[in-house]
Amino acid sequence: MGFDPPSPVLVYDGDCDFCRFWLSRWQSRLGDRLESLPFQDSRVAKRFPHLPADRLKGAVHLVASDGTIRTGAGAVFEIMSLGGRPLPMRAYRHVPGVASLSELGYRFVAANRPFFWKLTTMLFRPGR
Repeated sequence: MGFDPPSPVLVYDGDCDFCRFWLSRWQSRLGDRLESLPFQDSRVAKRFPHLPADRLKGAVHLVASDGTIRTGAGAVFEIMSLGGRPLPMRAYRHVPGVASLSELGYRFVAANRPFFWKLTTMLFRPGR
């Protein structure tokens, strides 16, 4: 029997409808290959004391099994790769300008989550 490293952990804003919706979609594809914890959960501070709460409020953080941390768009693209969609992460890593533009877009969405939540409900809710 081989060693199974722990699943990566996504730390997200548990008070954000937009965040919870997308996490639910990712988890439906990834199952137990992705652990998730809202940054408001006391276990986050115990497991990841090096991640200050003020940083966690601003962007998702993906903590890999080797301790590597990705934030924002990089974290999202890494999750997409785990789910079998590696192209965004490849572009993020290898195409000049993609990482910067992706992070800029991520920050824009994060700063306007109520609007993007409404847009998400219009586009992705059943019956619409």
